[in-house]
Amino acid sequence: AQLGIERQEGVTESEDHIASLCDAMAILIRNPDEISFTRQKAFYNDHLQPWVGRFCNDLQAARCARFYRSVGFFGEAFFSFEEQLFSMQT
Repeated sequence: AQLGIERQEGVTESEDHIASLCDAMAILIRNPDEISFTRQKAFYNDHLQPWVGRFCNDLQAARCARFYRSVGFFGEAFFSFEEQLFSMQT
């Protein structure tokens, strides 16, 4: 709520669902005049960085999830790039 992002009424997914968090990050990034880069980075560090790497690795290791294994490899590359970008902008 501090950033103006709240769960929509009737939505039952957990706030820490990766799709919800990526959606929130997209909203923050699209509004740089309202949400500073520092706040974007803080949101990422608080809500994604602590676990997203392990999540992507778990997807890559899931033998029965052919599609999601590929998503894990893509996610690992994407979030690694995001972290590099955040580290360059400090």
